[in-house]
Amino acid sequence: MSFKNILFNIGKPCGLFSVTKHMARAHPRILMYHRISGSNGGGNLPVDIFRKQIQTIKKTFNPTTIPDLISSCIEGNPIKDAVVVTFDDGYHDFADYAFPILQEEGVPVVLFATTGFINGDLWLWPDQIMYAVENRGNQSVSFPGASGMLDKNLSDDECWNYIADFCLTLPPEERNEVICELYRNVDIDIPNEAPDRFRSLSWQQVKEMQTLGLTVESHSYSHPILTKLTDQEIINELRKSKEMIQTNLGCKVEGFCYPNGKKSDFDFRVKNALIELGYSWGVTAYPTLSPLADLFEISRYNAGASMDDFFKTVFGVKYLSMRLG
Repeated sequence: MSFKNILFNIGKPCGLFSVTKHMARAHPRILMYHRISGSNGGGNLPVDIFRKQIQTIKKTFNPTTIPDLISSCIEGNPIKDAVVVTFDDGYHDFADYAFPILQEEGVPVVLFATTGFINGDLWLWPDQIMYAVENRGNQSVSFPGASGMLDKNLSDDECWNYIADFCLTLPPEERNEVICELYRNVDIDIPNEAPDRFRSLSWQQVKEMQTLGLTVESHSYSHPILTKLTDQEIINELRKSKEMIQTNLGCKVEGFCYPNGKKSDFDFRVKNALIELGYSWGVTAYPTLSPLADLFEISRYNAGASMDDFFKTVFGVKYLSMRLG
């Protein structure tokens, strides 16, 4: 256990959170979620833990939206103790589990939609890798670019991490070739549609939630690593996603969520394309001391299944730790 964790465990029962919350009151905590499950299985955030997190936000903080955060800062009166809830991709469990809880607690949420996924044109490439890995049977795995075989004794998650990390370095065509070779290697066919556990929301579901207050912004069309694309391919991804949301939902699209969201996954070309196409802001997948310092690089905290980690995020412990270095 690290020294910081020891201090955290000592300070928890002694009023640590009330102190850190006050010290971090001007620092907005923008949370990033992906998937919710009805049980403890599947590697997703269990719904009971998600409910506790949302109830904590509702009871103790000021749940708000990114546009309201931006407006309050422009007006010189930033929202104190602000927490924003965001979801990426558009999996079916957002409607099954997450949105009903958010509605019940009155906490606003933005969904960053991967529009080709929701439209049924594709299923997400990380899920394609996981499906192959889970169905590889008792055999080692090889794929183009691997230095040797991935041992059959590796867990599914370890195997997936190795292949997915490699695919993050590739442009879409090369990545797709690797995935096709992976399926040939494990001797199964790539399903044309996402298997049930990987399926998306439908536009009808999104529209129904939109009438109940859901905000929908863009997360690209096909979830590529944008820095691996040509300038025209970047424009196509951003434009197609925006137009599909506008066509299917009839709403204005202002925000964008960078696929994968790390610093290396977007650059000046991507930001310029967003501005050219009329986007107003963009979000990343890592935290910073000043989340709104650059409106096309608004930072977020990952929200996982650990309640201690969640408390460290929303009560400002992580923020203060960043400040202290």
